[in-house]
Amino acid sequence: MRSGTMRNLIFVLATILPACANSGVSKSTNTVKAENEAKDQIVASFDGIKITMSQLQKEAQDALEQLKLQKMQLEAQYQKNEFRILEFTLLDMINKKIIELEAKKKGVKPEDIEKEIAENIKVSDEELQKTYEEQKTLSGGRIPPFDQVKDRLRQWVETNKREEYFKSLREKYGVKINLKKPIPKIDITGAPSLGPENAPVTIIEFSDFECPFCKRMVETLKQIHNNYKDKVKIVYKHFPLSIHKNAFIAAEASMCAHEQGKFWEMHDKMFEDQANLSKDALISKAESLGLDSNKFKQCLESGKYKEYVKRDMMDGARAGVSGTPAFIINNETFISGAVGYDRLAEAIDQALKQ
Repeated sequence: MRSGTMRNLIFVLATILPACANSGVSKSTNTVKAENEAKDQIVASFDGIKITMSQLQKEAQDALEQLKLQKMQLEAQYQKNEFRILEFTLLDMINKKIIELEAKKKGVKPEDIEKEIAENIKVSDEELQKTYEEQKTLSGGRIPPFDQVKDRLRQWVETNKREEYFKSLREKYGVKINLKKPIPKIDITGAPSLGPENAPVTIIEFSDFECPFCKRMVETLKQIHNNYKDKVKIVYKHFPLSIHKNAFIAAEASMCAHEQGKFWEMHDKMFEDQANLSKDALISKAESLGLDSNKFKQCLESGKYKEYVKRDMMDGARAGVSGTPAFIINNETFISGAVGYDRLAEAIDQALKQ
């Protein structure tokens, strides 16, 4: 989990979650038979017409798939919160032990160390005002007046100072934390990518071609690619949102372009013109890029990459993605939203150190 910094007033501590794995246990004949009977179950009949469960499920397929995504996202959120609780509790246990060690070393009571810490982390009104002005600048002025947030701001600053104090003590005593955050198994086989295969840092981006926030990240990621060169590999994964009517077919179109070696060209062209992502517009874009239009059109109309895009979405849901853009760096750091270059660079630099 990322530690707090003094740059942001509110922290979104996100972690990465595990993917489901096949158990390797085959279904029994009786189980398969029962499932088939369930599918053939008649759920409605009238005037000689029969509707089976399999017909009903097929008709409701899109809605059921969205429900499945929501279920995965809820499970991912549960595991995020579970890990946060365990990590916070572990740090609290370690800090209490460190206080006992410090007290013993100084020949005082643990309560005396606590009083010393409380005194050292006190925030003056001048420091508080300075922090408020910094936060006001970072937010573009979109925060309440100082008097309304003064108490919460003081608590936040003191909490950060306390954590920094204990962080230094944990380093002093050589504390090693082996609590591992859950990590998803995200399949990137065949996914479009920029950068060398053996790059020390891999950024997996979950994106939506109709999302305006994803568009903001296009130039930022190009800058990352240009500045880090062989140190970073950027992998594109699809997560078209249901609120964007053309996002799914645009995702399919990008993979059809990928077949002809022009994923990134199509990627850029679609983000440049997000308002025109209909089937005809996508075919027109492919032609303008010099793609084989017949081959592209056949690929798009066949639905060849429909399941591929759905698998990407399932991967994202298992990893806790609920909106776009979202980034997973080295299966370790989860970043949600259209962040700036500095935020991504900070995560990359940290991954390179590790």
